Amino acid sequence: MAETLAVESEQILVIASDTVILDQIETALARDCYSTTQALTGLAGLELLQSRPFSLLIIDDALPDRSGSDMCRAIKRRDPLVPVICLLSAAVAYPLALERGHEADAYLVKPFDQADLLARV
Repeated sequence: MAETLAVESEQILVIASDTVILDQIETALARDCYSTTQALTGLAGLELLQSRPFSLLIIDDALPDRSGSDMCRAIKRRDPLVPVICLLSAAVAYPLALERGHEADAYLVKPFDQADLLARV
């Protein structure tokens, strides 16, 4: 049985610039009664993190203003206990993500199956 990173009804912050990915994640999580807040840039995500706590973060590695590895490091410096799932493109496979210094707790390669997403949440 996979370890889950968030508890139902807690707030999940999704940071991704691709609205299709944002919609897919929101739809999948809403079916399982998770509540999400969305940010289209790394800066917007960091501002939301300063305004309130989140039980889980889902961060796309391909943000327009920051890399996913930069985001993970910045977030983990602020709150080392907050769980982070990083979405990686197929070109940035898991070993390369580790080389780049990602500090995520879990990874998903895009395109991902909604069942895989829910298993990690």
